[in-house]
Amino acid sequence: MGIGRSRPRWARWRTGTAAVVVLGAVAVSSATPAAVGAPTAAHRRTATQTATAPAVAGAPSAPAAPTASAGNAQVALRWVAPAPGGAAITGYEVTATTGGVAGAPLPFASTATAQTITRLTNGAAYTFTVVAISSLGRSPASRPSAAVVVGVPSAPGLPATTPGTGFVTLRWGAPAANGSPITGYLVTPRKATTVLPAQRFGSTVTTQQVVGLADGASYSFTVAAFNSYGIGPPSWWTAPVVPGAPATPTGVRAALDGTGWGALITWTAPTTGVLPVTGYVVTPYLGAIAQPALPVKGLAVSLAVPKLATGSAYTFKVAAANAAYTSPASTASALVTTKNWFCLPAEPATAAELATALNHHDPRWQGADGAHRVPLRDGRIVWLFGDSIYGTVQPDGTLTTGWGMAHGSMIIERGGCFDPFYSASTPSPTSVVPTTRLPSDEFYWPGAGWASPDGKTLNVMVSHVRSISTPPGFIGLDNGIAIYQLPTLAFVRVDPLPAPPAGTAAFWKSVPFYDQASGYVQIFVQNGFPQWTVRFLASTTSFTTATGWQYWTGAAWSPLATDIKPMSMRSAPLTGMSVMKTPSGYVGVANGLSAANTVISGWTSAGSAGPWAPLGTIGTATHAGGSSVSYGPHAVTVGSGKQFIIWSTSAVAHLSTIGAGFGVIDPAVPLG
Repeated sequence: MGIGRSRPRWARWRTGTAAVVVLGAVAVSSATPAAVGAPTAAHRRTATQTATAPAVAGAPSAPAAPTASAGNAQVALRWVAPAPGGAAITGYEVTATTGGVAGAPLPFASTATAQTITRLTNGAAYTFTVVAISSLGRSPASRPSAAVVVGVPSAPGLPATTPGTGFVTLRWGAPAANGSPITGYLVTPRKATTVLPAQRFGSTVTTQQVVGLADGASYSFTVAAFNSYGIGPPSWWTAPVVPGAPATPTGVRAALDGTGWGALITWTAPTTGVLPVTGYVVTPYLGAIAQPALPVKGLAVSLAVPKLATGSAYTFKVAAANAAYTSPASTASALVTTKNWFCLPAEPATAAELATALNHHDPRWQGADGAHRVPLRDGRIVWLFGDSIYGTVQPDGTLTTGWGMAHGSMIIERGGCFDPFYSASTPSPTSVVPTTRLPSDEFYWPGAGWASPDGKTLNVMVSHVRSISTPPGFIGLDNGIAIYQLPTLAFVRVDPLPAPPAGTAAFWKSVPFYDQASGYVQIFVQNGFPQWTVRFLASTTSFTTATGWQYWTGAAWSPLATDIKPMSMRSAPLTGMSVMKTPSGYVGVANGLSAANTVISGWTSAGSAGPWAPLGTIGTATHAGGSSVSYGPHAVTVGSGKQFIIWSTSAVAHLSTIGAGFGVIDPAVPLG
């Protein structure tokens, strides 16, 4: 299909077995429809005198405006059947109008929605209306078709283009001349989105050069034929072409390699134009989202892409380059879908199954921390992680060579299958929260998130931090909300959160909770005592101001930040409390700030801000082995409704993975 404006309403079409109607007689039959003649004095009326029939109860609805394609003294007409009303449609009636005068209606005792009207006058412009008929009555007339001039040539075939220096050569197939021999063609260029004046060729030759073009600019073209009756409809717009550049490669194909995680891309070399081809650019696409382009130097017409995102559907486009310019990209290859990273028989339903999934690793994803679960409307589960290791781990568990780290990743779960997701699926993944606008020593750590109520975005709370040389190796700067478009998960932006209320924790490394019962997202301040909480509507689309925010006063919600008071909890330092909705209320989960504290405590409340009643110890965050620490416990509910406690363990030894992983247990006491 052409690029730019839509196909003209007078586009060519095939009628198949549609009836041919000749203007002349009045009687019709479904097998051989007769014609209604050119307008006579008895039947002639002006278009303004043609009244729209009033709606009849049970009669069909009015058809949409028909489309008309001109031929030699005839027009091919088609329309879409309207809603039939209270009885089946049994036929149609077509009225032709020319020069403001409507002819006698042409009845069709047929349900076909494509008819040919003949014995028209070449050179005259016509419009057409359609009425649907059933046993209960007639519909109102449709809106008129676009005007068509009978006898002008049909639209040419799609032109082929070859770029030159300052010109483009076009070749096309001659269309039907219809009522008079073709005497020439009009070629209309479009530079980017600007349509330029047409160039007229008073010749029947179907190969022409359009000159005066700017090298390096992108052009598209349409071609229309003309004869003594006028100019016919234009062809489709061509694909973009760049003068001075090579032609666009063709025949792009993609096939999975033997691993199922990579692809081999092949294509046919284009004509070179004035300068020889020096290389190609292959661009992978995930849906409509272009991934980083892959350059190919030299004349090779294939590229092996060994490492694509797992469980993902890709297409590929190829452009050719010379020493000066790059061609427009080719049409996309057919879709190829890489195999999943790994699959369980079904969605995890036990603590052991979930632990198996979260602790699966290979060079694509060696482990992380966090593991916050966000269900999406389309059935996918997004698992959010902080620092994520990929690459090669040595046999002794150390990270010495061949490894890397992304400050945040996602794993996408679909029906028991799991696939790592980074912002760029390349051999060196980057964080799911891009840091291109930050200084080189700053980055974002993703935390928990939620899907917006309208299903359009995934919102993830992130901590903005800076690396430092002294322990613990970083300092917190501020917090924000990273926004991703759904369903593509394409990163949109980070909205910085407003400053926290005076007197509360200055560093909001906090845990958000989307309470669907109230429609609010609630934030619980982390790492300290007392515990504060604020909230905002989950439908919020911009998070940079505190407009509409509410602050917990210790007894109620207030719009004033100065009213904030701590929640009712035990007076001991805690990590940030994560909160989960249960059938009977709310449950909070946290452990102590000490790295050695493995006790996971729980609280329950009828409201999301307390008062909180202690559940006591609900689990023990055992280590995965080696020298490691546990942190970040939180509760999750999986699709079956089963509740689990998840926590992260991290190796103490520098550049070691020994002891790192996730713990998953059933809570020691019911969470409500």
